Amino acid sequence: MVDVGVLSTLIITAFAISVINAACLVVIIVSPALKKPSIIFVGNLLMTHLIQGILVIPSYVAKRWEVGNSSEKSAICDVFRFTYMITNYGSCLNLLLIAVDRVLAVFRPYSYKLIVTKRFGLWAVGALWTYVLVLCSFPFIPKDEPQKCGYNPRRIWSVCMLTINTLLPFLLIALSYIFIFKRIKYMRERAFSNDIQKQSNGDRSQESRESSQEITVARMSLTVIFAYAICWGPSFLYYLIQATCSTCFSPSYYESGTDEILTFIMKYLTFIDGIVAPGIYCFKHCYFQMAFRSLKTRFCQRFSQV
Repeated sequence: MVDVGVLSTLIITAFAISVINAACLVVIIVSPALKKPSIIFVGNLLMTHLIQGILVIPSYVAKRWEVGNSSEKSAICDVFRFTYMITNYGSCLNLLLIAVDRVLAVFRPYSYKLIVTKRFGLWAVGALWTYVLVLCSFPFIPKDEPQKCGYNPRRIWSVCMLTINTLLPFLLIALSYIFIFKRIKYMRERAFSNDIQKQSNGDRSQESRESSQEITVARMSLTVIFAYAICWGPSFLYYLIQATCSTCFSPSYYESGTDEILTFIMKYLTFIDGIVAPGIYCFKHCYFQMAFRSLKTRFCQRFSQV
């Protein structure tokens, strides 16, 4: 039986994710201030969340309520599982790209623009998606026994993907930001000593301004990563335990429906990340705010002329 409340919640969530991420992508495209190589990584993350809104959640709704005949159900199941996997690992690895970008910006400020070019950004994103799509295609290899879905991850594949492409990148991200904030702290201390010397003429050093900008961007990026950890963390731990400890859950656990309830809650948490991440950029990123205000003004002016 279809739960109208759950169905409505999923549809509203899918619509909100699609609209918010599409709006942010439009802002990036039309705003000259956002046309920087590093914004490619942000745009890629927003595009990943847009896939959640237009493909992952709708296919999950169709799968959950068993829409269509047996062959259609199998196709819907494949679409959901495949898109869910690529958005999961795509998001995590993209956050690693953002962390690497911030490390280069902080530790190589003078050569950063020479290293992180538009070509470099597009190449990195292209390599990321090639890697993710190839690895996430392995579960399409058929098993000996018949399955409801053609997309069936093997246990060893799940363990390797969760550890190598989720846990390891997240540890590298955490380590990157530890070094970033240590570096920024050093930059601010040095800038503060320079500012004391220039206090007589009321001027701030260039290094002081740069350290303030870097810590603002780093904090915003770290907030996005924390949001990812909160939204995807429970799902990661649950599936890792399932894949590594088959005896941890008794048959009665699955028969009682507890697994289905927990799975839905954890999946919905991962969907919420598609709203949280663009929301952080909209409210924390000064260029996003300026671009949104500019678009709003232009829209209002055109609307008033009609």
